[in-house]
Amino acid sequence: MQSSRFDAIGVKRYPAPEVEKSAIDPYFGARFDHRLPQQRRWEVSYRYDKNRSAGVKDRYVRWTYGALFETPVRFAVHDLLTLEVRYAPRLYARQIKVDGTRVTRKDQRWVVDAVYERPLSTDVRMALNYRYEIRSSNDVEKNFNAHLLGVTFGFDWWPR
Repeated sequence: MQSSRFDAIGVKRYPAPEVEKSAIDPYFGARFDHRLPQQRRWEVSYRYDKNRSAGVKDRYVRWTYGALFETPVRFAVHDLLTLEVRYAPRLYARQIKVDGTRVTRKDQRWVVDAVYERPLSTDVRMALNYRYEIRSSNDVEKNFNAHLLGVTFGFDWWPR
């Protein structure tokens, strides 16, 4: 069993004409990582951040909740399957018009990731990645969903 805490301050700097997006973004969070028998593990995480941008349009508070489960695949000894879900509601400082009424903008984002990883040799591994992301908002122009499918290769260049 392992747990950890992280906190930091992010600084974002944009050149003109996007200088209003420049921000100081302090955040903190925690992660609990638990190792299970048979090389399995699960993890839960939380993160809070407050984006303090120069312009009010990009100021928000976000909470991110996450869960992950990782397990070897039974039919292939060294293959690994990782499933992860994250939920991140966001509350903006600015207001928008919804049906003629001014309200605070609120977004909700869900991300579901699945990764199947297989070693090709001792130094090379390949992974198939699938991600589904959906964002709902009371600003109807900001609603979307997306499917992303990919193949990645990892190389271990440094000797162990």
